[in-house]
Amino acid sequence: MINLSVICPEMAVRVLRVEKKKEFAALYASQEIDEDSPFVFIDNGQEGCDICFNIEKVKQLHAESWLKNRVDYEVLIDGFIIKQIARLRYTVKRDTFDERFQTHIIKIKESPLYYIIYENLFSAMNEYNLCFDFPELARILELLNSAVMFSGTSRLKAFGPGFELFIPYMTALEKLIRYNYVSGEVDISFINFCLPLCLSAKRTNYVNVISASNLIEEWLFEAKSMIVRRAEKAANAGTQKINPPYSKDIKSVTDRELDEIDRNAQGLSVRSKLEDVAKEVGLQAGTGRVKHKTNDTSLFFLDTVRKYHKEISELEYVFKRAFTSMKIVDSFDGDINMNKQQAAYLASITREETKVFQYYRKKKVSVDIVILRDVSGSTHKFEKEYAEGLIEILAAVNSFKGIRTMEIDFGGEVRMNKDFDQTVEMASIFPVSGGGTSLLPAVRFLFRQTFKGKRRLLFILSDGEINDREQADWELDDFCTKNNVNAVKVALGAFANNGYEQIHVRNLHKFIAKKILEQGVTDETE
Repeated sequence: MINLSVICPEMAVRVLRVEKKKEFAALYASQEIDEDSPFVFIDNGQEGCDICFNIEKVKQLHAESWLKNRVDYEVLIDGFIIKQIARLRYTVKRDTFDERFQTHIIKIKESPLYYIIYENLFSAMNEYNLCFDFPELARILELLNSAVMFSGTSRLKAFGPGFELFIPYMTALEKLIRYNYVSGEVDISFINFCLPLCLSAKRTNYVNVISASNLIEEWLFEAKSMIVRRAEKAANAGTQKINPPYSKDIKSVTDRELDEIDRNAQGLSVRSKLEDVAKEVGLQAGTGRVKHKTNDTSLFFLDTVRKYHKEISELEYVFKRAFTSMKIVDSFDGDINMNKQQAAYLASITREETKVFQYYRKKKVSVDIVILRDVSGSTHKFEKEYAEGLIEILAAVNSFKGIRTMEIDFGGEVRMNKDFDQTVEMASIFPVSGGGTSLLPAVRFLFRQTFKGKRRLLFILSDGEINDREQADWELDDFCTKNNVNAVKVALGAFANNGYEQIHVRNLHKFIAKKILEQGVTDETE
Protein backbone atom coordinates (compact mmCIF):
# COMPACT_ATOMS: atom_id res chain seq x y z
CA MET A 1 0.00 0.00 0.00
CA ILE A 2 1.30 3.45 -0.95
CA ASN A 3 1.96 5.82 1.96
CA LEU A 4 0.07 8.88 0.68
CA SER A 5 0.95 11.03 3.68
CA VAL A 6 4.66 10.87 2.79
CA ILE A 7 4.12 11.81 -0.85
CA CYS A 8 1.58 14.58 -0.23
CA PRO A 9 1.71 15.54 3.48
CA GLU A 10 -0.28 18.76 3.05
CA MET A 11 -3.38 17.03 1.70
CA ALA A 12 -5.65 14.40 3.27
CA VAL A 13 -6.41 11.79 0.59
CA ARG A 14 -9.08 9.13 0.95
CA VAL A 15 -9.30 6.15 -1.43
CA LEU A 16 -12.79 4.71 -2.07
CA ARG A 17 -14.04 1.80 -4.19
CA VAL A 18 -17.28 1.05 -6.02
CA GLU A 19 -17.59 -2.48 -7.38
CA LYS A 20 -20.09 -2.02 -10.25
CA LYS A 21 -19.96 0.32 -13.25
CA LYS A 22 -23.59 1.39 -13.10
CA GLU A 23 -23.44 2.09 -9.40
CA PHE A 24 -20.28 4.15 -9.94
CA ALA A 25 -21.83 6.19 -12.79
CA ALA A 26 -25.02 6.84 -10.78
CA LEU A 27 -23.10 7.87 -7.69
CA TYR A 28 -20.99 10.45 -9.57
CA ALA A 29 -23.43 11.54 -12.26
CA SER A 30 -23.14 15.13 -11.06
CA GLN A 31 -19.40 15.02 -11.86
CA GLU A 32 -20.14 14.12 -15.52
CA ILE A 33 -18.58 10.70 -14.97
CA ASP A 34 -19.70 7.69 -17.01
CA GLU A 35 -19.25 3.92 -16.70
CA ASP A 36 -15.99 3.95 -18.71
CA SER A 37 -14.13 6.12 -16.20
CA PRO A 38 -11.79 4.02 -14.03
CA PHE A 39 -11.80 6.58 -11.21
CA VAL A 40 -13.02 10.00 -10.19
CA PHE A 41 -11.16 12.65 -8.19
CA ILE A 42 -13.16 14.88 -5.83
CA ASP A 43 -11.63 17.95 -4.18
CA ASN A 44 -13.40 18.59 -0.87
CA GLY A 45 -11.50 21.78 -0.06
CA GLN A 46 -10.26 21.97 3.52
CA GLU A 47 -11.51 18.44 4.22
CA GLY A 48 -9.09 16.94 1.70
CA CYS A 49 -9.91 14.93 -1.39
CA ASP A 50 -11.37 11.58 -2.46
CA ILE A 51 -10.23 9.19 -5.17
CA CYS A 52 -13.00 6.71 -5.92
CA PHE A 53 -12.35 3.73 -8.20
CA ASN A 54 -14.69 1.98 -10.60
CA ILE A 55 -13.45 -1.52 -9.80
CA GLU A 56 -15.33 -3.24 -12.62
CA LYS A 57 -13.70 -0.90 -15.18
CA VAL A 58 -10.25 -1.28 -13.61
CA LYS A 59 -10.59 -5.07 -13.80
CA GLN A 60 -11.63 -4.76 -17.46
CA LEU A 61 -8.56 -2.67 -18.28
CA HIS A 62 -6.39 -5.20 -16.45
CA ALA A 63 -7.93 -8.12 -18.35
CA GLU A 64 -7.29 -6.40 -21.70
CA SER A 65 -3.67 -5.57 -20.93
CA TRP A 66 -0.45 -7.60 -21.01
CA LEU A 67 -0.43 -7.53 -17.20
CA LYS A 68 -3.36 -9.95 -17.01
CA ASN A 69 -1.43 -13.12 -16.16
CA ARG A 70 1.51 -11.40 -14.50
CA VAL A 71 0.33 -9.08 -11.73
CA ASP A 72 -2.92 -8.34 -9.92
CA TYR A 73 -5.22 -5.49 -11.01
CA GLU A 74 -4.25 -3.64 -7.82
CA VAL A 75 -1.12 -2.41 -9.62
CA LEU A 76 -3.37 -0.33 -11.88
CA ILE A 77 -5.10 1.19 -8.87
CA ASP A 78 -1.74 2.06 -7.33
CA GLY A 79 -0.65 3.58 -10.64
CA PHE A 80 -3.74 5.76 -10.94
CA ILE A 81 -3.27 6.93 -7.35
CA ILE A 82 0.36 7.87 -8.04
CA LYS A 83 -0.64 9.82 -11.17
CA GLN A 84 -3.21 11.81 -9.24
CA ILE A 85 -0.98 12.37 -6.21
CA ALA A 86 1.76 13.68 -8.53
CA ARG A 87 -0.69 16.28 -9.75
CA LEU A 88 -1.58 17.28 -6.19
CA ARG A 89 2.03 17.45 -5.06
CA TYR A 90 3.29 19.64 -7.89
CA THR A 91 0.24 21.82 -8.59
CA VAL A 92 1.26 25.46 -8.89
CA LYS A 93 0.62 27.25 -5.61
CA ARG A 94 -1.44 30.43 -5.63
CA ASP A 95 1.37 32.51 -4.17
CA THR A 96 3.44 31.79 -7.30
CA PHE A 97 0.82 33.09 -9.73
CA ASP A 98 2.36 35.69 -12.05
CA GLU A 99 1.21 37.48 -15.19
CA ARG A 100 2.28 34.55 -17.38
CA PHE A 101 0.24 32.12 -15.30
CA GLN A 102 -2.80 34.41 -15.25
CA THR A 103 -2.70 34.54 -19.05
CA HIS A 104 -2.39 30.77 -19.08
CA ILE A 105 -5.51 30.38 -16.91
CA ILE A 106 -7.54 32.50 -19.34
CA LYS A 107 -6.24 30.55 -22.33
CA ILE A 108 -7.14 27.20 -20.78
CA LYS A 109 -10.77 28.34 -20.60
CA GLU A 110 -10.83 29.75 -24.11
CA SER A 111 -8.84 27.21 -26.15
CA PRO A 112 -9.66 23.48 -25.92
CA LEU A 113 -6.61 22.67 -28.05
CA TYR A 114 -4.27 24.52 -25.69
CA TYR A 115 -5.97 22.85 -22.72
CA ILE A 116 -5.28 19.34 -24.02
CA ILE A 117 -1.65 20.17 -24.90
CA TYR A 118 -1.02 21.68 -21.49
CA GLU A 119 -2.71 18.84 -19.58
CA ASN A 120 -0.51 16.25 -21.29
CA LEU A 121 2.72 18.16 -20.69
CA PHE A 122 1.84 19.14 -17.12
CA SER A 123 0.86 15.58 -16.20
CA ALA A 124 4.12 14.21 -17.65
CA MET A 125 6.15 16.82 -15.76
CA ASN A 126 4.41 15.91 -12.49
CA GLU A 127 5.12 12.21 -12.93
CA TYR A 128 8.74 12.84 -13.91
CA ASN A 129 9.30 14.95 -10.79
CA LEU A 130 7.55 12.43 -8.54
CA CYS A 131 9.67 9.56 -9.84
CA PHE A 132 12.79 11.68 -9.29
CA ASP A 133 11.77 12.41 -5.68
CA PHE A 134 10.43 8.89 -5.05
CA PRO A 135 12.23 6.53 -7.48
CA GLU A 136 10.59 3.50 -5.90
CA LEU A 137 7.29 4.62 -7.48
CA ALA A 138 8.67 4.66 -11.02
CA ARG A 139 8.14 0.93 -11.54
CA ILE A 140 4.43 1.18 -10.78
CA LEU A 141 3.96 4.09 -13.18
CA GLU A 142 5.87 2.20 -15.88
CA LEU A 143 3.52 -0.77 -15.51
CA LEU A 144 0.44 1.43 -15.67
CA ASN A 145 1.66 3.45 -18.66
CA SER A 146 2.72 0.32 -20.54
CA ALA A 147 -0.70 -1.28 -20.06
CA VAL A 148 -3.17 1.61 -20.22
CA MET A 149 -3.32 4.83 -22.17
CA PHE A 150 -5.83 7.58 -21.48
CA SER A 151 -6.57 9.89 -24.37
CA GLY A 152 -8.45 13.15 -23.88
CA THR A 153 -8.40 14.11 -27.56
CA SER A 154 -11.92 12.84 -28.25
CA ARG A 155 -13.35 15.90 -26.49
CA LEU A 156 -12.18 18.02 -29.45
CA LYS A 157 -15.05 16.55 -31.50
CA ALA A 158 -17.50 18.58 -29.43
CA PHE A 159 -15.98 21.83 -30.75
CA GLY A 160 -16.68 21.11 -34.40
CA PRO A 161 -14.67 20.17 -37.51
CA GLY A 162 -12.26 23.07 -36.97
CA PHE A 163 -10.87 21.30 -33.92
CA GLU A 164 -11.67 17.70 -34.87
CA LEU A 165 -8.96 17.70 -37.54
CA PHE A 166 -6.35 18.13 -34.78
CA ILE A 167 -7.31 14.84 -33.11
CA PRO A 168 -4.60 12.70 -34.84
CA TYR A 169 -1.97 15.28 -33.86
CA MET A 170 -3.10 15.37 -30.26
CA THR A 171 -3.06 11.58 -30.14
CA ALA A 172 0.45 11.57 -31.59
CA LEU A 173 1.53 14.19 -29.05
CA GLU A 174 0.13 12.12 -26.17
CA LYS A 175 2.03 9.04 -27.32
CA LEU A 176 5.23 11.04 -27.79
CA ILE A 177 5.01 12.57 -24.32
CA ARG A 178 3.89 9.49 -22.45
CA TYR A 179 5.52 6.63 -24.33
CA ASN A 180 8.28 8.22 -26.46
CA TYR A 181 6.41 6.80 -29.44
CA VAL A 182 6.53 8.33 -32.92
CA SER A 183 3.23 8.10 -34.76
CA GLY A 184 3.17 7.52 -38.50
CA GLU A 185 -0.28 9.08 -38.80
CA VAL A 186 0.97 12.66 -38.66
CA ASP A 187 3.56 14.69 -40.53
CA ILE A 188 7.07 14.01 -39.21
CA SER A 189 7.77 17.76 -39.05
CA PHE A 190 5.28 17.93 -36.17
CA ILE A 191 7.26 15.32 -34.22
CA ASN A 192 10.55 17.07 -35.00
CA PHE A 193 9.14 20.34 -33.70
CA CYS A 194 7.53 18.88 -30.57
CA LEU A 195 10.24 16.53 -29.34
CA PRO A 196 12.70 19.05 -27.81
CA LEU A 197 9.80 21.10 -26.41
CA CYS A 198 8.29 18.02 -24.76
CA LEU A 199 11.60 17.02 -23.21
CA SER A 200 12.21 20.54 -21.89
CA ALA A 201 8.71 20.81 -20.43
CA LYS A 202 8.71 17.33 -18.92
CA ARG A 203 12.07 17.70 -17.20
CA THR A 204 11.95 21.29 -15.92
CA ASN A 205 9.03 23.36 -14.57
CA TYR A 206 5.59 24.73 -15.26
CA VAL A 207 7.00 27.87 -16.93
CA ASN A 208 8.46 25.73 -19.72
CA VAL A 209 5.26 23.67 -19.83
CA ILE A 210 3.29 26.85 -20.57
CA SER A 211 5.84 28.03 -23.16
CA ALA A 212 5.87 24.64 -24.90
CA SER A 213 2.06 24.50 -24.93
CA ASN A 214 1.85 27.92 -26.58
CA LEU A 215 4.45 27.05 -29.21
CA ILE A 216 2.84 23.71 -30.11
CA GLU A 217 -0.60 25.34 -30.40
CA GLU A 218 0.82 28.07 -32.65
CA TRP A 219 2.48 25.46 -34.86
CA LEU A 220 -0.80 23.58 -35.29
CA PHE A 221 -2.79 26.68 -36.20
CA GLU A 222 -0.13 27.84 -38.67
CA ALA A 223 -0.01 24.36 -40.27
CA LYS A 224 -3.80 24.04 -40.40
CA SER A 225 -3.99 24.10 -44.19
CA MET A 226 -1.43 21.29 -44.42
CA ILE A 227 -3.29 19.30 -41.77
CA VAL A 228 -6.56 19.73 -43.69
CA ARG A 229 -5.01 18.36 -46.88
CA ARG A 230 -3.50 15.42 -45.02
CA ALA A 231 -6.80 14.66 -43.26
CA GLU A 232 -8.69 14.72 -46.57
CA LYS A 233 -6.16 12.38 -48.10
CA ALA A 234 -6.34 10.01 -45.13
CA ALA A 235 -10.15 10.09 -45.12
CA ASN A 236 -10.27 9.23 -48.82
CA ALA A 237 -7.91 6.32 -48.22
CA GLY A 238 -9.91 5.19 -45.19
CA THR A 239 -6.86 5.18 -42.93
CA GLN A 240 -7.69 7.86 -40.37
CA LYS A 241 -8.22 6.44 -36.89
CA ILE A 242 -9.36 7.90 -33.58
CA ASN A 243 -8.05 6.12 -30.53
CA PRO A 244 -10.57 5.08 -27.86
CA PRO A 245 -10.25 6.73 -24.42
CA TYR A 246 -8.27 3.75 -23.19
CA SER A 247 -5.98 1.53 -25.22
CA LYS A 248 -3.37 -0.99 -24.20
CA ASP A 249 0.20 -2.18 -24.62
CA ILE A 250 2.13 0.90 -25.75
CA LYS A 251 5.82 0.29 -26.48
CA SER A 252 8.20 2.97 -25.13
CA VAL A 253 11.83 3.71 -25.91
CA THR A 254 14.57 3.86 -23.32
CA ASP A 255 15.67 6.98 -21.44
CA ARG A 256 19.20 6.50 -22.83
CA GLU A 257 17.99 6.73 -26.43
CA LEU A 258 15.70 9.63 -25.54
CA ASP A 259 18.64 11.57 -24.10
CA GLU A 260 20.56 10.87 -27.30
CA ILE A 261 17.67 12.32 -29.30
CA ASP A 262 17.50 15.30 -26.95
CA ARG A 263 21.13 16.14 -27.78
CA ASN A 264 21.45 15.23 -31.43
CA ALA A 265 18.07 14.98 -33.16
CA GLN A 266 17.84 17.19 -36.23
CA GLY A 267 15.13 16.93 -38.88
CA LEU A 268 14.30 13.45 -40.09
CA SER A 269 17.00 11.83 -37.94
CA VAL A 270 14.46 11.88 -35.09
CA ARG A 271 12.37 9.24 -36.81
CA SER A 272 15.31 7.04 -37.78
CA LYS A 273 16.76 7.05 -34.26
CA LEU A 274 13.44 6.15 -32.67
CA GLU A 275 12.87 3.40 -35.18
CA ASP A 276 16.28 1.95 -34.27
CA VAL A 277 15.22 1.86 -30.63
CA ALA A 278 12.34 -0.45 -31.51
CA LYS A 279 14.87 -3.30 -31.76
CA GLU A 280 15.11 -5.15 -28.48
CA VAL A 281 18.86 -5.77 -28.76
CA GLY A 282 21.63 -4.73 -31.11
CA LEU A 283 25.05 -6.07 -32.09
CA GLN A 284 28.16 -3.94 -31.95
CA ALA A 285 30.34 -4.28 -35.04
CA GLY A 286 33.49 -6.29 -34.67
CA THR A 287 32.87 -8.64 -31.77
CA GLY A 288 29.26 -9.73 -31.99
CA ARG A 289 28.72 -8.89 -28.32
CA VAL A 290 25.15 -8.02 -27.42
CA LYS A 291 24.75 -4.45 -26.30
CA HIS A 292 23.02 -4.26 -22.91
CA LYS A 293 19.76 -2.30 -22.85
CA THR A 294 17.88 -0.86 -19.89
CA ASN A 295 14.77 1.25 -19.40
CA ASP A 296 15.60 2.85 -16.08
CA THR A 297 18.97 4.57 -16.07
CA SER A 298 17.97 6.98 -13.29
CA LEU A 299 17.20 4.06 -10.97
CA PHE A 300 20.66 2.57 -11.56
CA PHE A 301 22.22 5.96 -10.83
CA LEU A 302 20.31 6.38 -7.55
CA ASP A 303 20.98 2.78 -6.48
CA THR A 304 24.70 3.32 -7.05
CA VAL A 305 24.69 6.55 -5.04
CA ARG A 306 23.00 4.74 -2.15
CA LYS A 307 25.38 1.78 -2.40
CA TYR A 308 28.53 3.93 -2.33
CA HIS A 309 27.26 6.86 -0.27
CA LYS A 310 30.15 6.56 2.20
CA GLU A 311 32.82 6.46 -0.53
CA ILE A 312 31.16 9.36 -2.37
CA SER A 313 31.09 11.42 0.83
CA GLU A 314 34.80 10.79 1.46
CA LEU A 315 35.69 11.61 -2.13
CA GLU A 316 33.63 14.79 -1.94
CA TYR A 317 35.69 15.81 1.10
CA VAL A 318 38.91 15.18 -0.85
CA PHE A 319 37.71 17.32 -3.75
CA LYS A 320 36.74 20.05 -1.30
CA ARG A 321 40.22 20.05 0.23
CA ALA A 322 41.94 19.97 -3.14
CA PHE A 323 39.87 22.48 -5.06
CA THR A 324 38.94 25.14 -2.50
CA SER A 325 41.14 27.47 -0.51
CA MET A 326 40.73 30.58 1.64
CA LYS A 327 41.97 34.04 0.83
CA ILE A 328 42.74 36.72 3.45
CA VAL A 329 40.97 39.96 2.55
CA ASP A 330 41.65 43.34 4.18
CA SER A 331 38.46 45.07 5.22
CA PHE A 332 36.96 47.93 7.20
CA ASP A 333 35.03 45.34 9.23
CA GLY A 334 35.63 41.77 10.38
CA ASP A 335 38.22 40.09 12.60
CA ILE A 336 41.16 42.21 13.70
CA ASN A 337 44.59 40.68 13.19
CA MET A 338 47.19 40.98 15.99
CA ASN A 339 49.69 42.39 13.51
CA LYS A 340 47.19 45.10 12.64
CA GLN A 341 46.69 46.38 16.19
CA GLN A 342 49.27 49.16 15.86
CA ALA A 343 47.75 50.31 12.58
CA ALA A 344 44.33 50.27 14.21
CA TYR A 345 45.62 52.38 17.12
CA LEU A 346 47.17 54.97 14.78
CA ALA A 347 44.01 55.04 12.70
CA SER A 348 41.97 55.79 15.82
CA ILE A 349 44.20 58.83 16.57
CA THR A 350 44.36 60.19 13.02
CA ARG A 351 40.73 59.24 12.41
CA GLU A 352 41.80 57.86 9.05
CA GLU A 353 39.58 55.21 7.53
CA THR A 354 41.96 52.31 7.05
CA LYS A 355 41.49 48.62 6.27
CA VAL A 356 42.80 47.27 9.56
CA PHE A 357 40.44 44.30 9.78
CA GLN A 358 40.57 41.00 7.94
CA TYR A 359 38.28 38.18 6.98
CA TYR A 360 38.61 34.94 5.06
CA ARG A 361 36.84 34.37 1.78
CA LYS A 362 36.70 31.21 -0.31
CA LYS A 363 38.39 31.44 -3.65
CA LYS A 364 36.28 30.55 -6.64
CA VAL A 365 36.55 26.94 -7.79
CA SER A 366 37.49 26.53 -11.45
CA VAL A 367 37.96 22.87 -12.42
CA ASP A 368 37.16 20.83 -15.54
CA ILE A 369 36.91 17.05 -15.11
CA VAL A 370 36.63 14.67 -18.07
CA ILE A 371 35.98 10.94 -17.68
CA LEU A 372 36.56 8.47 -20.50
CA ARG A 373 34.93 5.06 -19.96
CA ASP A 374 35.90 1.94 -21.89
CA VAL A 375 32.69 0.18 -23.05
CA SER A 376 34.35 -2.35 -25.36
CA GLY A 377 33.65 -6.07 -25.31
CA SER A 378 36.68 -6.77 -23.10
CA THR A 379 35.00 -4.96 -20.18
CA HIS A 380 31.82 -7.05 -20.42
CA LYS A 381 32.31 -8.97 -17.17
CA PHE A 382 32.94 -5.75 -15.25
CA GLU A 383 30.65 -3.30 -17.05
CA LYS A 384 28.70 -2.71 -13.83
CA GLU A 385 31.87 -1.80 -11.89
CA TYR A 386 32.91 0.67 -14.58
CA ALA A 387 29.48 2.31 -14.51
CA GLU A 388 29.51 2.47 -10.71
CA GLY A 389 32.98 4.02 -10.62
CA LEU A 390 31.92 6.62 -13.14
CA ILE A 391 28.85 7.56 -11.09
CA GLU A 392 30.93 7.68 -7.91
CA ILE A 393 33.14 10.42 -9.39
CA LEU A 394 30.26 12.42 -10.89
CA ALA A 395 28.21 12.29 -7.68
CA ALA A 396 31.15 13.42 -5.55
CA VAL A 397 31.58 16.70 -7.46
CA ASN A 398 27.93 17.29 -8.32
CA SER A 399 27.36 19.85 -5.55
CA PHE A 400 30.42 22.00 -6.37
CA LYS A 401 29.82 25.23 -8.22
CA GLY A 402 32.70 25.83 -10.57
CA ILE A 403 33.44 22.17 -11.28
CA ARG A 404 32.36 21.15 -14.77
CA THR A 405 32.23 17.49 -15.77
CA MET A 406 32.12 15.67 -19.10
CA GLU A 407 31.69 11.92 -19.60
CA ILE A 408 32.52 10.08 -22.82
CA ASP A 409 32.20 6.38 -23.65
CA PHE A 410 34.68 4.88 -26.11
CA GLY A 411 34.94 1.49 -27.74
CA GLY A 412 33.69 0.84 -31.24
CA GLU A 413 32.51 4.45 -31.37
CA VAL A 414 32.61 7.68 -29.34
CA ARG A 415 29.52 8.59 -27.35
CA MET A 416 29.22 11.66 -25.11
CA ASN A 417 26.82 10.91 -22.26
CA LYS A 418 27.34 14.19 -20.41
CA ASP A 419 28.51 17.55 -21.69
CA PHE A 420 30.16 20.25 -19.56
CA ASP A 421 26.97 22.30 -19.49
CA GLN A 422 24.64 19.36 -18.82
CA THR A 423 23.46 18.42 -15.33
CA VAL A 424 24.17 14.98 -13.90
CA GLU A 425 20.41 14.36 -13.66
CA MET A 426 20.12 14.64 -17.44
CA ALA A 427 22.97 12.22 -18.13
CA SER A 428 22.28 8.62 -19.13
CA ILE A 429 24.73 6.26 -17.43
CA PHE A 430 24.35 2.52 -16.94
CA PRO A 431 26.35 -0.70 -17.52
CA VAL A 432 27.10 -1.25 -21.19
CA SER A 433 29.74 -3.06 -23.25
CA GLY A 434 30.35 -4.38 -26.75
CA GLY A 435 32.50 -3.69 -29.80
CA GLY A 436 36.16 -2.98 -30.37
CA THR A 437 38.48 -0.79 -28.28
CA SER A 438 39.60 2.40 -30.02
CA LEU A 439 40.73 5.25 -27.78
CA LEU A 440 42.09 7.49 -30.54
CA PRO A 441 38.68 8.84 -31.74
CA ALA A 442 37.87 9.86 -28.15
CA VAL A 443 41.21 11.67 -27.77
CA ARG A 444 40.66 13.55 -31.03
CA PHE A 445 37.14 14.39 -29.84
CA LEU A 446 38.69 16.01 -26.75
CA PHE A 447 40.84 18.26 -28.93
CA ARG A 448 37.62 19.85 -30.23
CA GLN A 449 36.27 20.69 -26.76
CA THR A 450 36.60 24.04 -25.02
CA PHE A 451 38.19 23.89 -21.57
CA LYS A 452 37.62 26.78 -19.15
CA GLY A 453 38.78 25.43 -15.80
CA LYS A 454 42.05 26.62 -14.31
CA ARG A 455 42.63 23.06 -13.17
CA ARG A 456 41.88 20.13 -15.49
CA LEU A 457 41.67 16.43 -14.75
CA LEU A 458 41.18 13.48 -17.07
CA PHE A 459 40.16 10.05 -15.71
CA ILE A 460 40.42 7.10 -18.12
CA LEU A 461 38.54 4.01 -16.91
CA SER A 462 39.76 1.03 -18.95
CA ASP A 463 41.40 -2.36 -18.73
CA GLY A 464 44.19 -1.10 -21.01
CA GLU A 465 43.39 -3.50 -23.85
CA ILE A 466 43.29 -0.81 -26.55
CA ASN A 467 43.74 -1.59 -30.25
CA ASP A 468 45.26 1.77 -31.20
CA ARG A 469 47.14 2.23 -27.93
CA GLU A 470 50.49 3.52 -29.22
CA GLN A 471 49.06 6.23 -31.46
CA ALA A 472 46.33 7.06 -28.90
CA ASP A 473 48.87 7.40 -26.08
CA TRP A 474 51.05 9.69 -28.18
CA GLU A 475 48.14 11.98 -29.07
CA LEU A 476 46.81 11.79 -25.50
CA ASP A 477 50.15 13.04 -24.14
CA ASP A 478 50.10 15.82 -26.71
CA PHE A 479 46.56 16.78 -25.70
CA CYS A 480 47.42 16.83 -21.99
CA THR A 481 50.53 18.92 -22.56
CA LYS A 482 48.84 21.50 -24.77
CA ASN A 483 45.78 21.84 -22.51
CA ASN A 484 47.51 21.51 -19.12
CA VAL A 485 45.51 18.37 -18.25
CA ASN A 486 46.50 15.79 -15.61
CA ALA A 487 45.53 12.28 -16.72
CA VAL A 488 44.79 9.37 -14.37
CA LYS A 489 44.47 5.82 -15.78
CA VAL A 490 42.59 3.22 -13.74
CA ALA A 491 41.18 -0.29 -14.32
CA LEU A 492 38.15 -1.35 -12.25
CA GLY A 493 37.97 -5.00 -13.30
CA ALA A 494 40.22 -8.01 -12.85
CA PHE A 495 42.43 -7.03 -15.77
CA ALA A 496 44.85 -4.11 -15.97
CA ASN A 497 47.39 -3.66 -18.75
CA ASN A 498 49.70 -1.08 -20.29
CA GLY A 499 50.05 1.31 -17.38
CA TYR A 500 46.47 1.15 -16.02
CA GLU A 501 46.35 0.64 -12.24
CA GLN A 502 43.96 -2.06 -11.05
CA ILE A 503 41.63 -0.74 -8.32
CA HIS A 504 38.48 -2.20 -6.77
CA VAL A 505 35.54 0.16 -7.15
CA ARG A 506 35.20 0.26 -3.33
CA ASN A 507 38.71 1.72 -3.13
CA LEU A 508 38.37 4.11 -6.06
CA HIS A 509 37.86 7.12 -3.78
CA LYS A 510 41.13 6.37 -1.94
CA PHE A 511 43.03 5.97 -5.20
CA ILE A 512 41.69 9.27 -6.58
CA ALA A 513 42.40 11.02 -3.28
CA LYS A 514 46.01 9.86 -3.43
CA LYS A 515 46.45 11.02 -7.02
CA ILE A 516 44.88 14.43 -6.44
CA LEU A 517 46.71 15.13 -3.22
CA GLU A 518 49.98 14.12 -4.87
CA GLN A 519 49.39 16.96 -7.32
CA GLY A 520 48.85 19.38 -4.43
CA VAL A 521 45.92 21.55 -3.44
CA THR A 522 44.92 24.41 -5.66
CA ASP A 523 46.53 27.79 -5.29
CA GLU A 524 44.64 29.49 -8.07
CA THR A 525 43.64 33.09 -7.56
CA GLU A 526 40.21 34.51 -8.19
